[in-house]
Amino acid sequence: QTRQHSSLHGQPFLCENHNVIYVEFLIGRDGEFDQLVVSTVRRCKRTVRDDNSALVFVLPYTTAEYRNNELSFHEHYDEVEICTEAAEEV
Repeated sequence: QTRQHSSLHGQPFLCENHNVIYVEFLIGRDGEFDQLVVSTVRRCKRTVRDDNSALVFVLPYTTAEYRNNELSFHEHYDEVEICTEAAEEV
């Protein structure tokens, strides 16, 4: 699923029913550090638990790379977020 929002909202919050903190990891794809974070988060989700977090790839606007590889992005990340407000300001 692709979410389009006018602002980013990846703040941790307390789930009232389960008292579990839910965290969205908002990730770009601009270098080695981003790839290290993605690998680490995916490994933790696989080995520890994955019900309290989401790995979200954030783009400031839709790119040709995303359009040409949309399925791959959705297989690699839990969600893709395109910040349309940033695109409108360009």
